[in-house]
Amino acid sequence: MEIIYKHEASRNMSPDYFRIHTHTCCEIFYLIKGSGFFVVEGHKYPISPNCLVLLRPGEMHRAEIASGGEYERAFLHFPEELLWQLARSGGLLRPFNDRLIGQKNFYEPGRTDTGFIWSVLQKCGRFLEETPDDRAPLLHGLYLIMREIAARFEQKHWIDVRPGYDQEIYEIIQYINQNLCSEQSLNELEKRFFISRPVLNKRFKNATGTTVWNYIITKRVVLADQMIAEGESATQAAFACGYNDYSSFYRAYRRVFNRSPRQKPSGESEEKADKGEKRPE
Repeated sequence: MEIIYKHEASRNMSPDYFRIHTHTCCEIFYLIKGSGFFVVEGHKYPISPNCLVLLRPGEMHRAEIASGGEYERAFLHFPEELLWQLARSGGLLRPFNDRLIGQKNFYEPGRTDTGFIWSVLQKCGRFLEETPDDRAPLLHGLYLIMREIAARFEQKHWIDVRPGYDQEIYEIIQYINQNLCSEQSLNELEKRFFISRPVLNKRFKNATGTTVWNYIITKRVVLADQMIAEGESATQAAFACGYNDYSSFYRAYRRVFNRSPRQKPSGESEEKADKGEKRPE
């Protein structure tokens, strides 16, 4: 995947329209119209027009827009390695990677020049339409956007997590991600965090929008996809990410990406259905 730009508008969406999902790339999300919340790894950021959300590969997220309202947004998807090409120091990647998962994702107008970022995003869209084979102006646009964001990140102009989130569930999310490729079960989480399964399931879904087991499956498959992109075979990636048999991995992979592990990805819409998957008893 190279760089994908999309500008989408929706009206009168039902609550089911917004499903938790993730990507194997970096994402810059810009809200043009609408209001509500943007949920990233159990943290809710209040969003309004001209705000910006940054997402690194694998961060689970979804929007919560007021029912019946207008929702217009633009987003840019690109692989991490492009930022290494643009700045070998790694400084452009710091806003994505030098933070805890689900924290410091959000930038609002006034503390960041989101108007400038929006103008460059629009130019990137035109570049892709008019000169799809010429990557130079697109890369320059991405560099300008990330230079602005990186400067604001260093100045701590991101908006921190608001009070009121479920701290215990966030600790469970961190634990899952730190032990993603190890054998994990609801029984283990119950014992480690002294929480009953019904309470765990309810609070986890309230915080993230998905079940514990679907969260683990999605994270493992996204990690495996990154390993495949780096040259690992699908079988090696499956076993490295905690799968004991390839058929289970293949089914999970197709559910998450709607393609086989050997097919190349295509452009994604910002909303992707979370179909869910039950863990065998």
